[in-house]
Amino acid sequence: MDNQKQKPNAGASMATAARYMGMAFMIPMGSGAGWLVGTFLDSKLKTGYWMFICLFLGTVGGFIQMIIEVMRDAKKTK
Repeated sequence: MDNQKQKPNAGASMATAARYMGMAFMIPMGSGAGWLVGTFLDSKLKTGYWMFICLFLGTVGGFIQMIIEVMRDAKKTK
């Protein structure tokens, strides 16, 4: 009985897969949100630079959030 291999928990593996699928969308969603906010600000303020600033900040925010999630997952596995 002790020599039997334990089956991995299917629920836990599905939750891990869902978390990684969510991480795949963090950078594009951050970039898209930054682009939308920047375009809105450019149209209201009659400028041409807010789209680039907000796009950059949204992309960086997506990267930061992805790094935080990966580090959190690495701490759980130790």
